[in-house]
Amino acid sequence: MLEPLLDRIEVINVPAYLPVEKMNIAKNYLVPKFDEEYGFGLKEENNSNEVINLTDAAIMDIVNSYCGNEAGVRKLRKCIDRIFRKIVAKLEMNKTENLGEPVENTADIGYHLHEEA
Repeated sequence: MLEPLLDRIEVINVPAYLPVEKMNIAKNYLVPKFDEEYGFGLKEENNSNEVINLTDAAIMDIVNSYCGNEAGVRKLRKCIDRIFRKIVAKLEMNKTENLGEPVENTADIGYHLHEEA
């Protein structure tokens, strides 16, 4: 049924992003976007010392563990968004409990990330 049509068109295969490309997309576009969206990138309005710093190793771990079999970056965007939401929730919980301690140990966020995926 499609044979006559296939003779007249050219099929272009588009490969999926490589893990290194996904890491660069996350580092250069997604993380700064969520920094701004959640208010961490605004130096003027951010009175506290709260900064989110995702290392290359952390981003690569997210890519390999949670988004490795995906061709695009939609799931990667969701994973990074989920990390930012978890950190914001922990910061807000610390503020309401008046602990005043910064959130430094975020090792359990990977567990929650896997739990919701």
